[in-house]
Amino acid sequence: MTRSALRRGDVRAVVLLAIVTVAAAGVLFARGAAEPSGTESSATSTSTSTSASLVPSRATTALWVGDSYTAGVGRIDNASYARIVCLRMGWACNVDAEGSTGFLDDGAAEYQGVTSRLPARLDFDKATFDADAIIVDAGRNDLEVPFDVLIGAIDDYVSDLREGWPDARIVIIVPTFMSPEKYDNYDELVAGIDAIAAKVGGQVLDPVARGWYANVDIPSMQIEDRVHPNAVGNAYLAGVLERDLRELGLGDLTAPEGPQ
Repeated sequence: MTRSALRRGDVRAVVLLAIVTVAAAGVLFARGAAEPSGTESSATSTSTSTSASLVPSRATTALWVGDSYTAGVGRIDNASYARIVCLRMGWACNVDAEGSTGFLDDGAAEYQGVTSRLPARLDFDKATFDADAIIVDAGRNDLEVPFDVLIGAIDDYVSDLREGWPDARIVIIVPTFMSPEKYDNYDELVAGIDAIAAKVGGQVLDPVARGWYANVDIPSMQIEDRVHPNAVGNAYLAGVLERDLRELGLGDLTAPEGPQ
């Protein structure tokens, strides 16, 4: 099944970039990226020696789910760290990210109903996106919520992810801002997320434990709000994420063979 994307508003960023190589009589098959209108371009190559129609497999595909960090702010567009990682890993890239949202926060205080929390977007994502890898990069806007409420919401969401994509690799990034310091309950949250990931066969990236922000010039990597990464910060985060995702074994990720 081929899925396409249609998102609303400037706060939701979706990019589907798929490039598939078919080795048959030196013919290169390319399927174009999904347009915002939901239209797709496609082509079918035919072997001149056998006259047999070739049906290409889809590209290895990643789905990033998160907030404004994940989407990229300040006119970052295709230079957000999620998109850079996909480019470097050779993945088609889907991004479902809305500012000020989380597992519980719907962003209403800032966006007046334009945005919605992650669980409310999940049915759309299931119906729209193929995903061989799912990177959950959210929760920053939920950190004021009581711990047991937040960990329950993460557990429910990740369980629903596994149901929607039973074969996908799931990676959960512990929610952090650009700081090497742990906030209150950080260790408890890491332990809770580790347990949630283990239940679904997922993996966890802990930015503090992995030293993402240790011994680096953080202010030079942030926009004026001193919260979000700028272009330099996005490039830096793409580097550490690519390194860590490859360390988790996602560098060898491939899509299932055959038409989808």
